[in-house]
Amino acid sequence: MKQYDVVRIIKDDPNNEFTKGQVGTILEVYEDNNYEVEISDKDEITLFLGAISGDYLQQKRWNNIENIRTIFTK
Repeated sequence: MKQYDVVRIIKDDPNNEFTKGQVGTILEVYEDNNYEVEISDKDEITLFLGAISGDYLQQKRWNNIENIRTIFTK
């Protein structure tokens, strides 16, 4: 994964800072499979900003424009 990739959270955080299914953007790539990720709501309010292990992330693949619209209207 690289900077500005859109990612999906694939498992809940034990500290309840983010949950499975949320979508975020990688802002920085760190060593050892860690990433600075911002998760925002549909109004672009930041819900989480912090480092997340790559074990919690899956790169989001866009099939078409409808998938993009769906993610931003939920």
